[in-house]
Amino acid sequence: MFNPRLFFRILNFLMFYLGWGFCLTGVVTGRPFFGPIIVAFFLLYHLIQERFKLSEIVIIVTISIFGTALDTIYLNIGMIDYKAGYLSVPWLAPMWVTAIWALFSMSVNHSLVWLRVNFLLASVFGCGGGALSYFAAVRVGAATFYPSTWVVLLIIGAVWSLLMPFTALYGQWIEGKLIR
Repeated sequence: MFNPRLFFRILNFLMFYLGWGFCLTGVVTGRPFFGPIIVAFFLLYHLIQERFKLSEIVIIVTISIFGTALDTIYLNIGMIDYKAGYLSVPWLAPMWVTAIWALFSMSVNHSLVWLRVNFLLASVFGCGGGALSYFAAVRVGAATFYPSTWVVLLIIGAVWSLLMPFTALYGQWIEGKLIR
């Protein structure tokens, strides 16, 4: 029997990874706006499916802003150098980074909802998945780590071990406060 909720969660998962891939591919092929344009379509589709629920909009906007600020800090302390940044505001994390944060935020209450069950599991998943995501960006040439790959991966893993349970809890809280 067809389960629409499961189908949407699987589709959400696929949109996240496809969008992430399009963002990185666009950067390394000299088309840094390609990924964010695809992500915009994915976000629009997601919001249409969610009937523009206020809770979804708030989660997407707030986590995207927070994530862009976090990556801007990484950039400004010299920990990560992102390829294809803004020429006029080189101190700001690039648009493709913000697009990836928007994809992540779109997944918090959908394909990543299972992380609400166990915050220790969310922490472990965040540590590994967060570090692996950044490492993949470096491996394809979309970013560079300083002073060393291992130091940056340890820092990112530690940050994501806290960030993932927090976002799972935040998504649940916003959903409970702003269901519409």
